[in-house]
Amino acid sequence: MGKIDNNEDGRSLFKGALINYFKDLEKLNAIDNFSSEDIVVELGIDSDAIVVSVGLTVTDSGEKLYMTVTV
Repeated sequence: MGKIDNNEDGRSLFKGALINYFKDLEKLNAIDNFSSEDIVVELGIDSDAIVVSVGLTVTDSGEKLYMTVTV
């Protein structure tokens, strides 16, 4: 964080990094059925904040974990 502008392009780059991270977790069998469409990266309340919403299915779990991260 802190190296990418908080504009549409910067948030797209951040989303891309998250997609790669979650694909790696899927390869490690930590999560299942990952879809990049389950990630939403939006502008936060402050100009230097973003909000990330992501839905994940944890391996060996039938439930989907939804996580909202405010940075």
